[in-house]
Amino acid sequence: MIELFVFRHGETLWNRATRMQGHTDTELSDLGETQACDLRGVIKDLSLERVLSSDLRRARRTAELATQGLSIPLEIHPDLREARFGQLEGLTRDEIIQREGEEFWSKWLSVAEEHMDVMAPGGETKRQVLARIRDFLRSYFERNAGLKRVGICSHGGVLARLLHSAEASPSDRLRIENCRIYRLDFIPESGRWIYRG
Repeated sequence: MIELFVFRHGETLWNRATRMQGHTDTELSDLGETQACDLRGVIKDLSLERVLSSDLRRARRTAELATQGLSIPLEIHPDLREARFGQLEGLTRDEIIQREGEEFWSKWLSVAEEHMDVMAPGGETKRQVLARIRDFLRSYFERNAGLKRVGICSHGGVLARLLHSAEASPSDRLRIENCRIYRLDFIPESGRWIYRG
């Protein structure tokens, strides 16, 4: 079994403005930098063998600050990027609702299986995002057998898909907060993912 400690990057100005970021390469706000530095104290006590991070600046910078001085190897991987939101990247929540409608927004936020194929115009479906992240992690742990405790710095959409698809996950939508750590177990032999909180 591999214990995964997954966390979203620190706040960005686009987070504050409710702008969809997707693959747009935004930077941390001053608060985001502080959140990432504060996370270091928590990371220090987890005995992580490695931290993996999305290559987008907001995640990479968060992972760098959170592991600074801790002698934990940090690896950067594009497969850990946020969902691609296509034509909706850069728009605020209200602009998206005005353009696509309340029903689209509600389905995008939904954690129900029947809404997994919802996608922004020119973007990825939630099912595609989940497949991308799970395929990457399965392959990574096959190549790096023996790892037991790993941190992952990624994005709200990616982590929502990963956590809500796991066994024992909440039926109500998790609000993936900046720099909060969530625990997930992965059992490579059976391919099981188990939500631990």
